[in-house]
This record gives sequence, C-alpha cells and structure tokens, in this order.
Amino acid sequence: MSENVQPTPENDSALAQLGNLTRRELKELEEKEKTPMQKLLEAVIMVLPVLCGVIALLEYLILPDLSRNKNPMYYVYVLIALIAVYIGFGLFVLYKRAKGNKIYYEKLRYGEYPKVCVNLQTDVR
Repeated sequence: MSENVQPTPENDSALAQLGNLTRRELKELEEKEKTPMQKLLEAVIMVLPVLCGVIALLEYLILPDLSRNKNPMYYVYVLIALIAVYIGFGLFVLYKRAKGNKIYYEKLRYGEYPKVCVNLQTDVR
C-alpha cells in the first residue's frame, strides 16, 4: 500500500489560503486567549509609565530644591509634555485596538522598533 496521498482540490485551496497569510495574521491565529490575570497585568504595565511620571513630577514639586536653578519649572514642563504624549498615544492605541488594529498596541506594549533600529543595535563591526 502506498503512503503517498494525492492532494485533493480542497486541500490545495486550503494550503493556498494558508500560504497567503501574512506573518501578523499567522501570529493572531496561533495566539492563545489571555486569562483575566494576564489582561490585568497588561493594563498595569501600560499605566506604569504614567504613574512613574506623576510620581517624578510630585517628587520634584514637593521636595525642597536647594540648587540655585534660575528656571526650575522647565523640568516640570518636560515631564508634563512627556506624560501628555504617552497618554495621547495610549488613547490613539486604544482607539485603533477597538477597531481591530493591534499593531500600535504591540509597539506601545512591547516596545517594538523598526527593523533599521534593531539592525543598528545588533550590528557589531
């Protein structure tokens, strides 16, 4: 008895469809559903930069400053601007994720960089 199985037209069309999947689509198909604890951890990780920025801001404003800095509020303005940019991008990411686009969420959550930056970081000459 021969072990060779001839592909049927059904199998060919299914393989053709699987062959046309992008890397992202294949990743989404293989992803497991997250548990409530994992979802909570993701939310905490996303909020931590804002929390740390607010803590740094409060520390700078509450603790006395003994230096003779002529413009002490510049640091406050920079912190507020960075926190606002992160919150704005976070709201944009939530909007896109609600529409079904997870690319920006993964970039914000996992810190994915463009391939050029990754190549520059790992390029050892």
